[in-house]
Amino acid sequence: MNDDKPVSVDLTTPPKSFTAFKPVGHIVIGLPDDETAERSREALKEAGFTQMQNIASADMQINMAQMLDVASGSAEFGHEIVQMRKYLAMSAEGYGWLIVPASGNEAAQRIVSTVQPLGARIAVHYGLLLIEDLL
Repeated sequence: MNDDKPVSVDLTTPPKSFTAFKPVGHIVIGLPDDETAERSREALKEAGFTQMQNIASADMQINMAQMLDVASGSAEFGHEIVQMRKYLAMSAEGYGWLIVPASGNEAAQRIVSTVQPLGARIAVHYGLLLIEDLL
C-alpha cells in the first residue's frame, strides 16, 4: 500500500537532475488520453494508492517543452532527457499522465498491474540511480 506522505512532484518546481526531470521514487505513467488517466487514477485509489498526481496532456506538453528548453548540456548524457522527449511527443498526441509514488518493486508492479489493463502505454520508475521502463 501507499503511505500518506504528500506527492512530491510539482511541475512548477519539478525534481531534477542536471536540469532534467527526475521524480525519484515515482512512476510516470502515460495513458492514451486524459479521460483514461482519470479512470486509471480512480482504479489506483481503489487499489490503495491514494497519493498521486494527474497531469493533463496540455500541461505536460507545456512543462516538458519548457524544461527541455533550459536543460543543460550534461543532461544529454542521461536517460532522463530521452524520457522527457518521449513525454513531450506523447503529450502532443493527447496522452494523459499520472505520477505515482512507489516505495519499491512490489508497489511498482502493483501499480503497473492496475493501469496496464486500462490502456497505459508507458510506465517509468525513477530510482536514485536507475530509471526503469516497466511497460
